[in-house]
Amino acid sequence: MKKILFAVLVLAIIAGLYGYYQYNRKPAGVADQEAIKINAAALVASFMKDEKAAQTRYNNKVLEVVGVVAELGENQDHQTTLLLQSDDPLSSVFCTLENKANTLPKVGDEIVVKGFYAAYTTDVLLTGCILK
Repeated sequence: MKKILFAVLVLAIIAGLYGYYQYNRKPAGVADQEAIKINAAALVASFMKDEKAAQTRYNNKVLEVVGVVAELGENQDHQTTLLLQSDDPLSSVFCTLENKANTLPKVGDEIVVKGFYAAYTTDVLLTGCILK
């Protein structure tokens, strides 16, 4: 009887430790994910041409976008934001960086950004971005 009680206790401790690990596990970052590689202008153009098809293609995906920095900024959470220009003056790729970068690009620099596709409004929104 004591052996059974001891085995149940050990299993309960293991289950508790596993549950604690899963609860505190961080989500996978973009650096570890496979990405769809695309140019900023082509990405915006795909949404302008057929938004529904583009939503289906990019939803819940990681994108690696090449583009020219049009604007640098900071959001209300003090995260660095980048705006990559496209061929359309009213639409662009808006990226929120995951962490503060040591060196930020300048307006006019061509960069590669990797991030999670979040939404499309008039801009394509990427979150959790890193500079490559």
